[in-house]
Amino acid sequence: MNDITSRLESGLRSAFRSAGGVGALYYSRSRTLEMKAFKGEIASFAESDEQWVSARVIDDRRMGSAYTERFDDESIERVALRARENARFAGSDPGNTLFAGDESGERGDYDGRRGSLDTVSIDGKKAMAIAAERAAKAYDARIVNVPYCYYAESDGAHAIASTYGVSKTQLTSSCMCYVMVIARDGEETQTGSEFVYAADPSTMDTEAVARTAAARAIEKLGAREIDSGTYRVVFDSRSASQLLGAFIASPGSPFYGETIQKRRSMLAGKLGTRIASDLFTVVDDPARGLSPAFFDGDGVATRALTLVDRGTFDAVVHTVYSAAREAGAKTTGHAKRGRERVTTGLHRPYLDNGDGSLDALLTQMGSGILITEVEGLHAGLNTVTGDFSLSAKGFLVEGGVRGAPVRNVVAAGNFFELASNVVAKAGDLRDDNRGGFDSPSVLVEAVSVSGR
Repeated sequence: MNDITSRLESGLRSAFRSAGGVGALYYSRSRTLEMKAFKGEIASFAESDEQWVSARVIDDRRMGSAYTERFDDESIERVALRARENARFAGSDPGNTLFAGDESGERGDYDGRRGSLDTVSIDGKKAMAIAAERAAKAYDARIVNVPYCYYAESDGAHAIASTYGVSKTQLTSSCMCYVMVIARDGEETQTGSEFVYAADPSTMDTEAVARTAAARAIEKLGAREIDSGTYRVVFDSRSASQLLGAFIASPGSPFYGETIQKRRSMLAGKLGTRIASDLFTVVDDPARGLSPAFFDGDGVATRALTLVDRGTFDAVVHTVYSAAREAGAKTTGHAKRGRERVTTGLHRPYLDNGDGSLDALLTQMGSGILITEVEGLHAGLNTVTGDFSLSAKGFLVEGGVRGAPVRNVVAAGNFFELASNVVAKAGDLRDDNRGGFDSPSVLVEAVSVSGR
């Protein structure tokens, strides 16, 4: 890892030998493997190895950027020089600055790998994928197809070096299995899916993943329509994670400083005020999960940040850029680095856990709807106003017992109203951050549901 930052630092020294301004180089490498099982054999197999170096240079509040996919000394120096040249033609912006270090230290090498991807051979991983497809088909005669059955893994290296002396590297790795099945009974067709992340393929039960996907498809057969109305609703941990994450962890999240500064957030001016129920506490913990983040795209050391504390809006999420544009603000270490852009993004956000099982939560609800899937997250919600209208699937609940599956349901409402109406949570929080946000199952007092 030290070799990476040494080469970045050397490139910076050469590029800034006789010129003003300050600069930073960010390195990213991702090696991936993906295979698909279909009809009892490996239908596709792909490996890739991608790396790039991105440069940013600041001169008199003007920023220039450039990137290269080559990682040799000449290319590293050249991309820094090109970014410095581009800065001459950029406009001035008070947010254009670089991280200059803090009390946590400016240098460090971090290994975030929680296991080894080499504990299972390539042939063993192929066998895991084939076994998953076989288990899905064997679950029930009504499983008629397994169109997606994937095993994939990746390991990455990220590094940053700047003229301020910042020099940091981190390693990450993880593997996953995804299975989607199709079930048919007469003319009715339903799908079911599941995926799971792991640090080590030897700990992954791909057949269990497949059986879960198959069970989800089978249990939806026989779905019926319901009357429109306002219902008590339990969002299970999967659908709650998807819905809440679509607002809290989206690129235009209302919690981001840059979004607030652009006047595209309903949270502008509401720091320290109540925006949700007492049961609503949202934390972003970079050390949580399988791929911890030790520093962000600016090189800032990461730390746990409470966004919402028992219903109170507790913190604005900032990068170096957005903090520099707001008097008294400081970066919270949430810069996400791409080849050409630096954006804001959360690391491992979650809604804190509750108590008890999902079944206990249904008992507490009594009668209502259990929603297990939401669809249309990209088109059916507005991150500015908080409004959403989403197709949903789930089950009727009567007397605290899950009953018939339902179809042609649309759940509508507002994120802030929903957060204020959370009245109970289960203790089934997932910790794999597989969709960018984790939540336990939640009981919401009133949700508008359109049916027949």
